[in-house]
Amino acid sequence: MTLEKLINTHAEYLNDTDLYIWKYIAAHKRECSRMSIEEMAQVCNVSKTTIIRFAKKIALTGFSHLKIKLQDETSRNRSQQENLSVKRRLSCYIDENITEVDFDKINKMIHDARRIFIYASGHVQQNAVNEIIRLFTYADVHMFEIKGYDECDIIMKNIQKGDLFIIVSLSGETKRVVDIAQRLHMYKIPLISIARLKNTPLAQLSNENIYISPLVLPTGLSTEYTSMAGFFVMAELWFISYTKYCTGL
Repeated sequence: MTLEKLINTHAEYLNDTDLYIWKYIAAHKRECSRMSIEEMAQVCNVSKTTIIRFAKKIALTGFSHLKIKLQDETSRNRSQQENLSVKRRLSCYIDENITEVDFDKINKMIHDARRIFIYASGHVQQNAVNEIIRLFTYADVHMFEIKGYDECDIIMKNIQKGDLFIIVSLSGETKRVVDIAQRLHMYKIPLISIARLKNTPLAQLSNENIYISPLVLPTGLSTEYTSMAGFFVMAELWFISYTKYCTGL
């Protein structure tokens, strides 16, 4: 429970001095997280005993517990701000579907998996898979690339509890991709899909979805050009998120 919630929960036990202490702490959380009890008592113009009593009134064991809560919250806020900063920097390249993804569940699936298999449904998607594998190797996450449907068929016969599948597809609707997803669903093997934002069979059969909106760009050719840059930015954003997830464990 956050300090704000603790204050609200135990508000009836707090007097004016307690509220004054909290008002100062709330406005200077980072500075207070580094203070000794003597320093906090001095800036709040109260005694050390009053600081300890305040902490106990909000169900903490004492000043040390209060300081740990402050350090935890300021560290979490800093991490959230860093993540937000990364998303803002990338927003000029990608649409909100990627920046709005909450990678926490996906990162846990990656971290807890015994083996990770990744499959690309086409040549362009193959490049995205290569980048995902390359980046996650730096985080000591090793993914086994499935290079064809026949190879996938062999792996399916040896699938085990603790395995995780990732499918990278553009449409999420091709027969081969849907067939793989259906088999994984039948075997109760978790699946993460990376595909176009659409309610496709792949999306419905996946445990978690990362949606991409490929950008159609004008060219001097008679055919349209679909940029796949979103796949690569997604890979970088996911990788950054995973490294931060691991440091918080």
